[in-house]
This record gives sequence, C-alpha cells and structure tokens, in this order.
Amino acid sequence: MVIFCLYVVILDWKPEIWDLVLTDKFIDKLAPLVGKKSLQFHLELDMTFQDWELIEYSQSKLKRDLVQLNRDILEAWKQNCDKHNVRPTLREIGRAFGNIGKHIKIIEKTLFD
Repeated sequence: MVIFCLYVVILDWKPEIWDLVLTDKFIDKLAPLVGKKSLQFHLELDMTFQDWELIEYSQSKLKRDLVQLNRDILEAWKQNCDKHNVRPTLREIGRAFGNIGKHIKIIEKTLFD
C-alpha cells in the first residue's frame, strides 16, 4: 500500500510531465523498459486479452522481438484511447509501470534527461 501511495504522490508531483500525451518518440523510448513483463503491462493498461492475442499472433510471424512486442502494446493502447476519446497520458503509463513492479522514476530519466 505504501508503494502505491508513493507512485500517486510522484505522479501528482509534476503534472506538466505526467499529463503529456504518448507520442511515437515516447513509445520508442519506453518499449525497451517494459522488459519481459509485457502481458502484465498490457493488462495494467486495461486492454483485453483478445487484444493481447492479436498482438501476440502478429509477433509469431516475426522473430519474437520483445521490444517490438512492447511497442505494439503501447501503440495499440494509444489507438484504443483515441478510439474512446481518452487522452493516452504518461500518467497511465506510469501507473501501469508501478503496478508491474517497475519504478516510475525510470520513465522520467529516460524521457526527460
């Protein structure tokens, strides 16, 4: 519970960063950071298992590129947000990162240093 509260405080600390909309440049930088927790990350972004199967199937035709899989997840999430008129912000990415056990400071360092 303390960890969750820490993430909420950090995400509220710099709204000018966390309220930015996900861009292709951000996707390229964030995809390697997800690592092997692709499925958990996908689910933390409130995407369906059916979406996961479609992304996973498209990966089976390729050489199982983990970074590309994570990039596909982020792109599909962004498209899903656009389809439902929801802003795909870094705040949601940070929340998902925290919930899969990644420290969200990694996002700040990667995107803004």
